[in-house]
Amino acid sequence: MVDGDTIRISCDGTSTRVRLVGINAPESVKEDAPVECGGPEASTYLHSLLDGQQVFLSADPGQGVRDKYDRILAYVWTADVTLANRAILEHGHAKLPAMASPSPTAATSPLPPTKPRTAKRADGVAETTDRTTPNR
Repeated sequence: MVDGDTIRISCDGTSTRVRLVGINAPESVKEDAPVECGGPEASTYLHSLLDGQQVFLSADPGQGVRDKYDRILAYVWTADVTLANRAILEHGHAKLPAMASPSPTAATSPLPPTKPRTAKRADGVAETTDRTTPNR
């Protein structure tokens, strides 16, 4: 975990940062910036939700794949189909971002439906891609 809206994941032995899209949590570890009110609590909540869990990533087609800090931009789902982006928002540890130009896919809701989309493999087994495990 990095903070309340950024996590670090490991996929096939490679570690990378993922920015949870559709939310903005107070800063708790940003260089050259003070810790914001609620930042440590947001980070603690995300830790409790995701540490050691297998997660699934889904992109927002209205945004790029990575941001200017080279973080993957994604919705983060747990194996029990909890959308981390929505959970931290609903628990009061994050806000909806103030968007100058909202994503076209966020016209009615800035967060996706409550379940990730799955694809069926040729053998008929439902599968969601990009299985990853968060780490610190």
